[in-house]
Amino acid sequence: MENTTIFTLPDELIFIVLKHANVRDAINFSATCRHFHNLVKSNQSFWAYKFKGVLPGISEVVDQYGSGVWLNDLKTFLVQKRSVCKELLELSPRHYWKVGQFSLKDVTHFFQVSSITNLGFYYTISILQNIIRIGYKNMLKFKTAKPNTLTEMHYAKCVLSHMLHCYLTVKWIKNQMIQETPPEIVLNFIVQWIDNENFHFFDDVNHILQVWAEKVKEHLKNAHPEQLEENAEGKYTSGQIFSAVSTVLFNQNRITMTTSANLDTLDVVKVLKNKVGNQIAVYAIYQAIASRCVRIYTFVTENLVPVNRPNRLLHLEDLISKEFSYFDGFSYVMNEEKRKEYPEEGPIIQQHRQRCMAVENY
Repeated sequence: MENTTIFTLPDELIFIVLKHANVRDAINFSATCRHFHNLVKSNQSFWAYKFKGVLPGISEVVDQYGSGVWLNDLKTFLVQKRSVCKELLELSPRHYWKVGQFSLKDVTHFFQVSSITNLGFYYTISILQNIIRIGYKNMLKFKTAKPNTLTEMHYAKCVLSHMLHCYLTVKWIKNQMIQETPPEIVLNFIVQWIDNENFHFFDDVNHILQVWAEKVKEHLKNAHPEQLEENAEGKYTSGQIFSAVSTVLFNQNRITMTTSANLDTLDVVKVLKNKVGNQIAVYAIYQAIASRCVRIYTFVTENLVPVNRPNRLLHLEDLISKEFSYFDGFSYVMNEEKRKEYPEEGPIIQQHRQRCMAVENY
């Protein structure tokens, strides 16, 4: 019987073991010999898996704007992480005597590190956010270790604040120049300016809203298959759009509105995740999903009127207006004329209103 060694093991089995190892151990294993170096280095799917485990929040950004070689991107991230942590540990000895005077000039090195690669800014933001998150978890377990102590968490928050404010300012000016400041982006700008620890890039907000628009698209296909047969472009009326968005948000996913306003109920991403949001946030989400549906389909658009007011759910002047409904503090209530014209929407709005009242009373 031939002796069994590690070199005789199937490649699949080796990668199963490596998937449970940390990144540094996997890299060190690939450095043991030429055979394993070529085996591990050439497996892009394995390194993509490891990268998503380390940085799940920006894996899509790296996939789109990275070098195309996941191992190289991961090594770049680890090098930058070491540099960021080193600089963070040096902030306290330099600035401990300052009280409320931590300025933009004090974080210059972090901007320099972030500008080395095209993804450097994303890496730095993610590293600082992870330091804060791990620090909170360690406090609950009564454990502490640098760079996740209260001191480093404090300076990480200061650096995050300066970096994100610069990012948001540039992004806001860019959106203003191309005249793209829809309500969901304005709301995200305000929330993220305050809540630096749970930052969502504008692309993240657009992505999650697009996912919900796809749900509406699927619902329209299932609810009106005859229109797809008659016209491959799929023309839908304003009432059908309104019904589909209402059904997906309020009926299928049970999203409710509340009058309380905080960082959870005003954050677009958190509202869609927790399914409870302030009225303004829900209105912005409703309008954003509907506008993306307009771009997806060819609609009957003779009644679509651009509106950027928070008391409007949608770009549908004939559906959301004083003649159509009024807002009673919880949701829109249809009048008799529109209830007859759009019989499907009445029960959906009534159910949604009852859920909102229940949440508010609770």
